[in-house]
Amino acid sequence: MFTLRLLRSRRFLLAAAWVVAAVFALSAALAVALGFGAPQNRVATVVPSAHANAVISALNADRSIITLGANRSAPTAYVFEDPNCVFCAQFDTLAKPLLDAGRIQLHVVLVAFLKPSSAGRAAAIWSDIDPGSALLRNAEHFSAIMEKGGVAPITVNSQDLAHLRTHMDLLRGLGPISTPTLLYRIGDRWLLASGASPSLLNEIAASSRVPQAGLPETDLRIGNARLRVEVAKTHEEKREGLMNRPSLPENHGMLFVWSKTQPVCMWMKNTPIPLSVAFISADGRIVNIADMQPETEDVHCAQTDVRYALETPLHWFSRHEIIPGAQVTGLPAR
Repeated sequence: MFTLRLLRSRRFLLAAAWVVAAVFALSAALAVALGFGAPQNRVATVVPSAHANAVISALNADRSIITLGANRSAPTAYVFEDPNCVFCAQFDTLAKPLLDAGRIQLHVVLVAFLKPSSAGRAAAIWSDIDPGSALLRNAEHFSAIMEKGGVAPITVNSQDLAHLRTHMDLLRGLGPISTPTLLYRIGDRWLLASGASPSLLNEIAASSRVPQAGLPETDLRIGNARLRVEVAKTHEEKREGLMNRPSLPENHGMLFVWSKTQPVCMWMKNTPIPLSVAFISADGRIVNIADMQPETEDVHCAQTDVRYALETPLHWFSRHEIIPGAQVTGLPAR
């Protein structure tokens, strides 16, 4: 009789323990869903410009970075996320309306440290035909109770591992390991912060006016290289140029057009990304090329009078073996 009572007592205690665990997990999930479970944002810390520019240059050259938001002119943040991070899923969900409205652009850097399945989920997102949609799907179907993403993990290959190692090294170099961690620009400062609050997203979205939002675009060809460019023609458009842009995708640039051949010089005031510029004559020939460092006021001038100036990501011309004398096709007449 004593043994039977003890057995029943143990079963009761075990059942009670499961109930308590389930209630705790459900409460945590509801807290996250209602916005109470997110970690408090750390006070944003300033990142030295040289360090921030080095990190961003490395990320801009990384083909595994996932870009969310079609407006390349919008204020931008680089976001380190683990696919098994509930607060990252919450962050992506909060960001979607701002992304859809063109008010922000996010460059998502996947890392893997929370769970053994994190690397496999990152690999699954990268392998999807549309990684951005896969990332948002992972957030939409995230299980807060199980603390796992909504995309099933796959086998990780050596290239995936190399990307993850590089991303983790960059995150470690920025500060404490947590996700989501954001690197973003406010005014002339690069800032680092963590968390998934609407206030942080709104701060980024409001950090600067959207420069040159309505500029027309066209395609240029130089030899075998193709370039998508925004076209700046008015004095105001050319004066603003690429100022306040936190990034510029590869094979994208800005073309400055003058109504007649004249002396032309460029500088990098309030421009946080390194650029190269080609000065182009009226007949479409490149006169000379200059490399320009961010946030400098050094003046870079055409060697003769020109009608066009073409700004691209730094060293774009050298990467495509383009030298002075090359012919540019697709230039607008005015």
